[in-house]
Amino acid sequence: MKVFFVIRHPGYLRHYESVIELLAQRGHEVHICFNVLPSKAHLGREQVKRLCHQYPHVTAEEVPHRRDVWKPLLTHLRGMRDYLRYLHPRYTRAPKLVRRAREHHGWLKALFLQLIPGIRTERVQNWLQGLLRRIECAVPGSRRIDAILRQFRPDIVLVTPLVDFGSQQLDYLKSAQALGIHNVLCVASWDNLTNKGIIQLEPEAVLVWNHDQKREAVELHGIPAEKVIVTGAQSFDQWFEARPSTTREQFCRRHGFDPSRPTILYVCSSAFIAEEEAKFAVQWVQYLRSWNDPVISGANVLIRPHPLNAGQWADVDVSPYSRVAIYPRGGAYVTSEEARADYYDSIYHSDAVVGINTSALIEAGIIGRTSHTILAKEFADTQEGTLHFDYLIRDGYLKVARDFAEHVNQLRDTVAGGDAGKERVRKFVGQFIRPHGLDQPCTPIVANAIEELARRPQPQPLPLTPVMRCARVLLLPLALVILCGDLARRAARRAGSLAMRLLKRDKRREDLLRKAARLPAGSPLHSLLRRGAEEDSAISRR
Repeated sequence: MKVFFVIRHPGYLRHYESVIELLAQRGHEVHICFNVLPSKAHLGREQVKRLCHQYPHVTAEEVPHRRDVWKPLLTHLRGMRDYLRYLHPRYTRAPKLVRRAREHHGWLKALFLQLIPGIRTERVQNWLQGLLRRIECAVPGSRRIDAILRQFRPDIVLVTPLVDFGSQQLDYLKSAQALGIHNVLCVASWDNLTNKGIIQLEPEAVLVWNHDQKREAVELHGIPAEKVIVTGAQSFDQWFEARPSTTREQFCRRHGFDPSRPTILYVCSSAFIAEEEAKFAVQWVQYLRSWNDPVISGANVLIRPHPLNAGQWADVDVSPYSRVAIYPRGGAYVTSEEARADYYDSIYHSDAVVGINTSALIEAGIIGRTSHTILAKEFADTQEGTLHFDYLIRDGYLKVARDFAEHVNQLRDTVAGGDAGKERVRKFVGQFIRPHGLDQPCTPIVANAIEELARRPQPQPLPLTPVMRCARVLLLPLALVILCGDLARRAARRAGSLAMRLLKRDKRREDLLRKAARLPAGSPLHSLLRRGAEEDSAISRR
């Protein structure tokens, strides 16, 4: 079997590394295709190298984006569909999600959609989404991408995450469907179906973690239920199998903790969820230390910055508080064996875990720890203002406090070591992470589903009906107009940027001449400043 796996960037590889490895072990050829290759190695490059080195049938490359006359039209069309979903009444309690979508897709486009009568009703939303979907289907696929797929001749095309705003992966899904190749969306994370874009094209199958995500795919994206396959969350398999790499004494010695005292772990969130979390976390530490219970006020506290939101922790000083550590200061991507072991130990040796809204709260439950949160007003938009947060607070998996006093009392109960709540943790992990059974790894289930889909009879290429031909002819002038408008705006931006650079250069030349005038003529510094001004003048003339 030949698998063509389109992944946005190497950072997403951690979600499917175990699946790719198992497929390779079973003798399948896997070609990993990245839409973007960031220069930073911590975004999965080491994993790519390891997979390609260890398995000869695994290859990887950066693949091109669509670049033709239709692209600007599709960009605007897809942006309208993505923003349209946020005008649904279900997002009235999620203003930050709505604001992010509006800022990404442009205020003019958002205003145009909001002026449509009844736009916030289910009926109008469905009608408009259907119209835009038919326009999408009428636009031809990319010849460039068609050629890539014909050259590789895959049995199945996988894409993840697909639902990012402005996703370039839609064109690979579109080409796979046009060429009659099996095509599957692999849902990478727990929030992908609720706080990103819409599934613009209906894949042959959608692989999801659990029945909650299946419901999201059906209700929020219009995917037929029979096309949604519940596999469990394969990316968490590693935490079920992991074991601590240090003893409690070794762990405490590393961070300057007292092994006889309980340890509370604070796991930080991404910048979108908690942009200024450092200030809140320091206040949280101050409150713990001022509490009149010696167990809580004297507890060890470890704060783990989020790797994509760690810059704010560079200058935070917690030295006035004993047994408080920030580690690692710059955050850590859990991609290497050493980083995984270190992360696991942080949770394993903790007696309670605290966070705002992050997947680390899920991993804590897998490792058997109880998670806590405070419904802080500064994070209201990214806690109760997000749809996926509901899954954590449902059935009491996450202990939720409305203020610090309630939070500390909950921590005290957890640290006391009772079994209360542990059954809720097991139930959540079973339903959300391993719906096929707590003792059933998800990686083989995902690999089996991919193999089974690839064994099906090849789907028929999408036919080009007379209606689609007519629509394509009518849409072409519109595509050309939008293309010309985009080119004109791009040229205007470049001209504006050039003009700004010239103005800055002229100002710098004047400053150099002014400084030179204050110096004795013929002095070395006077000559240097004059020469710099002359060079700037020559560059401006060119």
